Amino acid sequence: METLEILLWIASYCDTNRWAIGLNCPLESHRQFLTEKPSDFADTPSVLAPIAKDATGKQVEPAVAERPKLESRDEVEAKLAECKKRVPLLPLASVRDTLAFVPEFTRKDAPGTLPDGGEVAIWMRQYAIFSKTGGYKVGSTIAENARGKIDALTRARISWICARHDRAWYALGQAKRRLLALGQSDADIYALDGDWSKFPEKDRLVFAFSKTMTVAPTLITDADVEALKKQFTTTQVAEIIHRASSAAMLNRLGEACNLPLEETTPKQQSMSLEQLKERLGKSENIIVDARDSNTFNGWNLDGPKSGGRIAGASNVAIEWLEQDLPRVKETLAARGITTTEKPIIIYGRTTAEASRLAHLLESKHLVAHSRLHVTEGFTTLAAAGLPTDKLDQHEALVPPSWLNTERKANPKLRVFAVSWQNPKEYEEGHIPGSCYIDTNLFETPPIWDLKPREQIISALLSLGITADTPVVVYGPKPMPSFFAAAVMKHVGVKDVRILNGGYPAWLAAGLPVEKGSNKPKPETNFHLATSPDVFVGIREARKLLSEPTKVLVDVRSWKEYIGEIPGYDDITAKGRIPGAVWGKGGSCADNMEDYRNPDDTMRDHRDIERAWKAAGITREKTAGFYCGTGWRASEAYLAARMMGWKNVVIYDGGWYEWSADKNNPTATGEPETKK
Repeated sequence: METLEILLWIASYCDTNRWAIGLNCPLESHRQFLTEKPSDFADTPSVLAPIAKDATGKQVEPAVAERPKLESRDEVEAKLAECKKRVPLLPLASVRDTLAFVPEFTRKDAPGTLPDGGEVAIWMRQYAIFSKTGGYKVGSTIAENARGKIDALTRARISWICARHDRAWYALGQAKRRLLALGQSDADIYALDGDWSKFPEKDRLVFAFSKTMTVAPTLITDADVEALKKQFTTTQVAEIIHRASSAAMLNRLGEACNLPLEETTPKQQSMSLEQLKERLGKSENIIVDARDSNTFNGWNLDGPKSGGRIAGASNVAIEWLEQDLPRVKETLAARGITTTEKPIIIYGRTTAEASRLAHLLESKHLVAHSRLHVTEGFTTLAAAGLPTDKLDQHEALVPPSWLNTERKANPKLRVFAVSWQNPKEYEEGHIPGSCYIDTNLFETPPIWDLKPREQIISALLSLGITADTPVVVYGPKPMPSFFAAAVMKHVGVKDVRILNGGYPAWLAAGLPVEKGSNKPKPETNFHLATSPDVFVGIREARKLLSEPTKVLVDVRSWKEYIGEIPGYDDITAKGRIPGAVWGKGGSCADNMEDYRNPDDTMRDHRDIERAWKAAGITREKTAGFYCGTGWRASEAYLAARMMGWKNVVIYDGGWYEWSADKNNPTATGEPETKK
């Protein structure tokens, strides 16, 4: 966010500097200075840059840096094609949040401002990260494209010429789309790069002024402005100057932030509501929800009854593909999208969002166009009576937008960043008002056993947490916050929630951060009423192995489970507890990919539940999860609780405790029941 703000300020000043000199703006009389202002300086117009003087004091003609010759048409088209493959360097606001700033008249009155088949442009999402100033910039820029005292074609031509000479490829693509929407051919557009002699004089003046304003604004003179005033009204001249200068902002923003040029979303095969009803519940189809995981889980982020999913749908959030997240390919393969030939039916908030995802699947992941079908938005489908589903206790897994609102509205809420021995990371940036928790407060080496209840309660009181305190935990990685939440539930804290996706999700949403540290106000009375057993010891773990209605579940990596690796640097024992079933996990002790989406939000709970069922883990049984110390097991435990499972616990000691006792049996290799 700070990086983006710096870029926006620099780009903004490039804009301001140009129009201030172009309009010959005088210094304002209200400016206050520490030293007295000379009277002869008060009426001196602002200048863009100082003019150098030689040794005798004579002004030197301003020097202009030579820019290279403009590229050929083919070279420009190649650059624009490359621009479409870019990945943004900084977070973008969601389409949902950005739409709040897009006027209804945009598509009608500002042709080409929105990409074909798209709801918003990427530059709008970049600005909209700043919900107030950025939102204003989105609306004002669109209004400038739609209205003015000079005609729309001249406005778009100014944008092309400025972007062309700045080599601002993203902005150039925006300008080209607007020119095409205004009826210009490619030949008409590229004529702006060459000999202007065939254009009317008034157009040539605008083109030359725009080029000079872009390449060498110090060379703008009164004569240039006077020449424009002979062809245009003073209001139109001011607008020409403003548009030629404001182009500098988008030119710089697009290149500095590596914004990708929007592709035209081709028309996708549509599927009617009646056709979808016929296909629901049939295994030969893949139904995909293009929305974010929080909405998919059940949060009403787009209005009443907008949360949840169509029963049987899988989540493939469009943002995962836009950002080229590392595990997208693995996710698409697991969903059968890239590993089968089944028809794919996509819905989102709107058909435009579904079409965009279909296009990304086709263009980036080579899914056959013939397999892709788009249908109505979720709320339309749900209102038509299609069966829906949601995460039973999705409220325990909160989206950044909810937390941002709640932290301001609820003075009782306590928010904590959680990690192991890394307060410096917290101090460098955290959610405003949040405090820090080191997991050492809850466990002790060498086998990282949970501390006694009394010590944990004492630690929580020192953090200002009682049994009745509403708490939200988060971190740079999910696992520590899941562990902290499980510990708090273990000692009786009633309302503990987790930020879905953690601190990276907060940053990606463009929400405010602060540095330094906050000190919690301690409490003295915990107000404990009941205290459920979330964590259990080795005696209960043995019962989980011996009773038919119970199951002990290993959620370490497969290599740890079969004994190829110990999983930790400080133990050498390899293998598993005999009789424990594998409940999926991740690639190593630090990851739980099988429980997470590519953006580290919680994976579709139906995926997790199907994997458990295949291993004999069902909600009718009491399931005890274990890993090495309890961190990974906490993630699996809380996933089960969010699904509405009642009979679940965590074996606290896990592999550390079990393997430390040489009298305990161990097993290696693949079990008879395959994974």
